[in-house]
Amino acid sequence: MKDIFKNDKFLKAAFVAGMALILLIFMSGIGDVFKSPDNTVTAEEQLEQRLAKMLSGMDGIGEENISDVMIRLDDDGRTVTGAVIVCTKADDPIVKERLLDAVSKALDVSVSRVCITK
Repeated sequence: MKDIFKNDKFLKAAFVAGMALILLIFMSGIGDVFKSPDNTVTAEEQLEQRLAKMLSGMDGIGEENISDVMIRLDDDGRTVTGAVIVCTKADDPIVKERLLDAVSKALDVSVSRVCITK
């Protein structure tokens, strides 16, 4: 066994195999850098989708009337700083008030940070 470790060919082969293993490990980590960002959904987008689904399910609103939902989060990604809801029925003051109330409570933000528009 000691003769194998003293053999130059074995040491060279072991060195090359070790370097190849290190290179493979390094290359497996590089693939993550080049992945398309389209595959990832941000926390804002997830929250927007959930809120749009909730609002469209409200009585008297409907999915076809909610055309856009935009939410902004603080740098920490946990605190909602504001929301904009585009609804075709926003000119009705009762619908607008219901949307404003629902969004402010769902996101736990002040009504002054929520904009409901047509």
